[in-house]
Amino acid sequence: MYDDESDDDDINYADHPFINTIWDHKPFSDIIVEMAIIFPVVVLGIFGNILIIHVLVHNPPMRTPTNLLIGNMAAADLLSLLIHPWVILTYDFFQNYQLGPIVCRGEAAVECRYKGACTHRLQRATFVIID
Repeated sequence: MYDDESDDDDINYADHPFINTIWDHKPFSDIIVEMAIIFPVVVLGIFGNILIIHVLVHNPPMRTPTNLLIGNMAAADLLSLLIHPWVILTYDFFQNYQLGPIVCRGEAAVECRYKGACTHRLQRATFVIID
């Protein structure tokens, strides 16, 4: 089915128009609108998670197993809020990948781990509800 020699070598791609427009980044007005929506959500999420962690660290009576589980989820959510929104916005703002090869490899590993952690978090939240 597949040959070692490809027929693509004979195609002159300059003869075929590209159907989409090529752009470097989104218009500045779109960037401002998206940042105005995302930034408050991220700031409130970071503030809320830090507040939960602060309460658990400074109030020993609050360190029940259920609250420690919630604190663990707050710490994981805090780390994801510090990394993922900015990577996702960079994907959205620019047509080409802008983050470089190191971030590309690192972000892929973090993304895989994050998806596993999200599944684990949902399972833990279910156990908290059952408890």
